[in-house]
Amino acid sequence: MPAGLFDPVGDLDQGAERRDACRVSKEQRRQVPLRQTTPRLALSKAEAAEALGISVDFLEDHVLAELRVVRLGRRRLIPVAELERWLAEHSERAIPGP
Repeated sequence: MPAGLFDPVGDLDQGAERRDACRVSKEQRRQVPLRQTTPRLALSKAEAAEALGISVDFLEDHVLAELRVVRLGRRRLIPVAELERWLAEHSERAIPGP
């Protein structure tokens, strides 16, 4: 085809080649190290509820009264260590031992 004329098939092939070159495979994504973050020392009520696998309403009604919290204005932060303490105190064995 003469230079300067539009070749629909050729142009589509080049576009597909460019897209394929830009794509990252799942294997390549797995090799990218995750960004290092500072571990959280305290969680919001929503995050604490999610970490425990309960709703925020259940957290407020049944759990929050037993936890020591950090108050920052209207916001309450729940220390992760406090959640771990509460879990240890309220956990029991699924099958009682001898």
